[in-house]
Amino acid sequence: MAKDVRIVPADSEITFYNTVGSASGYISLTNDDIVIGNQIGDVVFGDASSDVYIGDGVNNVDIVFEQNGSIRAEDGSGANITLGSPGTAIYLTGSVYYNGIPSIGVNPPTTLTKNGSNVFVIDLSTNTNFILSATGAYTLSVTATSGSVGQSGSFIIRNTGTTTPGALPSNLKTPGGRTISWQTDSGDVSVLSYLVVDTGTIIVNYIGDFG
Repeated sequence: MAKDVRIVPADSEITFYNTVGSASGYISLTNDDIVIGNQIGDVVFGDASSDVYIGDGVNNVDIVFEQNGSIRAEDGSGANITLGSPGTAIYLTGSVYYNGIPSIGVNPPTTLTKNGSNVFVIDLSTNTNFILSATGAYTLSVTATSGSVGQSGSFIIRNTGTTTPGALPSNLKTPGGRTISWQTDSGDVSVLSYLVVDTGTIIVNYIGDFG
């Protein structure tokens, strides 16, 4: 069976039929929108030697996803995706994530309070920087996933009262294995910076008494 192209003015649609007579690709007018689709295969723009241009070269236009979507290379192809060119800038808005972790731009720190067991539970897959609102006795519990390896950031400790910090968990490693001399007065602000080496090794450095 030959391929057919059928134009139906009443439906404002051009339909392409494949060799087995099944309706496949189409161009239609839906309300005021031109829709290009394919009920069977993919929609392909351009060929091996053609670039695809968006817009008329004068007005600003957007590519909009109404649901979750991706711009990606074909799996297994080994192709690389390049964003931007040397003479242009790329503007990123909103949060940018790498392996599910906020990684580029300014992301507000997550403010944490200790749980009923006086533990600050910190999941590094949720953010890079954290503010610990500390008072009384407390300890830290820090979890790093494989996606957190190489991640760095800070735990900002704000004492809202006098504090009695406990020992660090075993996965937090200080220089020389030294014990931290914590700032424990109400109003003190300190920083415990970190770098995730692997899921069980997070190296940290403490700086206290900002004021």
